[in-house]
Amino acid sequence: GPYGSPPVLPALHWSQGVFFIAGGVGVTPALSLLPAAATPGHSVSLYWSLRSPKLYRYAKPFFDGRIAGDACHIQVTGSAAADLASSEAQEPGGIAATTTRLDVGQWLQLACKQLRANTSGSACSALVFACGPDGLVRAARDALPGLEASTGVSLHLHAEAFRFLPAMAEPRRAGARV
Repeated sequence: GPYGSPPVLPALHWSQGVFFIAGGVGVTPALSLLPAAATPGHSVSLYWSLRSPKLYRYAKPFFDGRIAGDACHIQVTGSAAADLASSEAQEPGGIAATTTRLDVGQWLQLACKQLRANTSGSACSALVFACGPDGLVRAARDALPGLEASTGVSLHLHAEAFRFLPAMAEPRRAGARV
């Protein structure tokens, strides 16, 4: 993804912000769309949950200088989170990862409040671009109706969820005992 015409480009004409929500390698579209979204007058925020410190280290240079550190929440979860060096998690300024989990709905609420505070006028809207595992995309989708009512930010969702195939049993060999 993103499939077809990227929704970020048209959103720059009608929105005040773009919120990227990514899970694991679902950050790939955000990496390619971030330069177009990070234009003067637009608020860009990123929520990225991943399990691989190696993927974080690889992608981090693509974010540096394009998005403010306070507009990012990057969380490394799972057993490999311990591999995230404390020096990486504590970088002054810029973008840093954390091992602290934040619910995507809570993060969206904070992003909406920040957008509302930085937007003059009564109309305030944002594109929510979610790409990742089905559960993450579903959590973002489920949070939107309540957020629109409580924050006054009109939210438009573009979702790309990936589902994993169930584990397949190994094929039996002829003559094998069960």
